[in-house]
Amino acid sequence: MEQETLRLDVLISTYGADGIERIASHRHPQVAGVRYVVCWQRSGDAYVPEQLRTREDFDIFRYDDTGSARNRNHTLERFEAPIGMLSDDDIDYEAEELENLIRCYDERPDADMLFFKFHSANYEKSYPDHEFDFRNAPRFYYYCNFEMSFRRRAVKDRVWFDERFGLNSPFLAGEEDMFVLRALKQGARIRFIPQYNSRHDGSTTSDREGESEGMLLTRGAVISCFHPLSYPLRFVVHALRRQNRSRGFLEFLKLLFKGARQERSSRKSR
Repeated sequence: MEQETLRLDVLISTYGADGIERIASHRHPQVAGVRYVVCWQRSGDAYVPEQLRTREDFDIFRYDDTGSARNRNHTLERFEAPIGMLSDDDIDYEAEELENLIRCYDERPDADMLFFKFHSANYEKSYPDHEFDFRNAPRFYYYCNFEMSFRRRAVKDRVWFDERFGLNSPFLAGEEDMFVLRALKQGARIRFIPQYNSRHDGSTTSDREGESEGMLLTRGAVISCFHPLSYPLRFVVHALRRQNRSRGFLEFLKLLFKGARQERSSRKSR
């Protein structure tokens, strides 16, 4: 695809031979100005499925490394369009929603990043019903990586993924949170748009891990980064709300503080 015709890069991260097969099994419509950029870790000698190999709107790059945040950074390196959208290997798209995403940016020239909604047959996520500035987000709003999009000018060589976070990293999730934190520190103007951009019927890392030790360590690390002054009180409130029969208040609190300490020590050692 000629670069001057590009409007949107869908930045897909995948891993292993089964990852590329998952991409091939999902819906990626051909849309004028849209390119699918696939960064494929640990592909080995696996073949690219024919239905992807013959697509002119797919660019596939192989990497012999691991780490979901590192793979996100690979996609940023390959990012050429004015707009990029994060994606995984199990996401479905509709042409009308991709065209609408581009139109949303045209209508909001001052926005640097737009977060959307996703359809799901298996996951009921509650969304606010109105558009808002991210800095004034309603209580309990949260985002997933495949809801996130951004302008190239706002992130290229300015914002990147912290490779301590995400699958196959010391902290097993949270890479998108650290990315957003970096963007906010760079002054990014982020808005939530109550419209759909994709479909995801599978589970997320948070769904699979729930309140596991790894997730609580990650949560402690992320919260302490977003709220460096108030995180101890936030930990207490979080532990009071989320304690359960299998993990009591003190254990919750201990793991959150441990995550914050690990984040600080890993920051110093880099």
